Amino acid sequence: PTAEPPAQELTYADGVPYWNQFYRSEPGTFEWLQDYQDVRDLVEEATGGNRSISLLLPGCGSSRLAEEMYDAGYRHITNIDSCSAVIERMAARNRHRPGMVWEVMDATNMSLQTGAFDVVIDKSFIDTLACMRGAPGLMHAYLRQVARVLRLGGALLCISFGQPATRLHILELTLDHGLHFEMRAIPLPNGPAHAPMYWAYVGQLREAISPYVDA
Repeated sequence: PTAEPPAQELTYADGVPYWNQFYRSEPGTFEWLQDYQDVRDLVEEATGGNRSISLLLPGCGSSRLAEEMYDAGYRHITNIDSCSAVIERMAARNRHRPGMVWEVMDATNMSLQTGAFDVVIDKSFIDTLACMRGAPGLMHAYLRQVARVLRLGGALLCISFGQPATRLHILELTLDHGLHFEMRAIPLPNGPAHAPMYWAYVGQLREAISPYVDA
């Protein structure tokens, strides 16, 4: 009998099917780029050290960032990911951390309340979008949603492997209602040679011409 052809290997560009497959094959946690201890000072800067603020972690995956921030005193954290497998796992893993929210959600089309968050922390999620088909449109749609769910003056912290030449012009695009992010790039040392392989982009949501109105 003729053998069936092997299933086509999924890649980043395939989006949700790839990530469901990835997280089913990675039963534990998986840390992209840097962990909480590496970025703790940046988190403190973005949050102003205020443990009572509302935080959103889009594309959270199975990172320990949210749980380590929770244990450091940040108790109002919403985690979203389009991969149901990882959200189910992380919700179960963190059931003893009351108040932490885990939702299956497309970060380019969030069903979250407008102006609900003080800080958004993106740890390599924008890098994932950059690898997908239609990347420019996806990244713009995502940042429009980030601007919508952040309060005016709220902070965006983005940890990325993307160099400033490939990220700043996207992060600083003018969005709906004249909003934009004023960002600065910070090189992050990585490895024994402390080469700036990763970057942090941190800034605030500025210049509202008119308020958002929920549909």
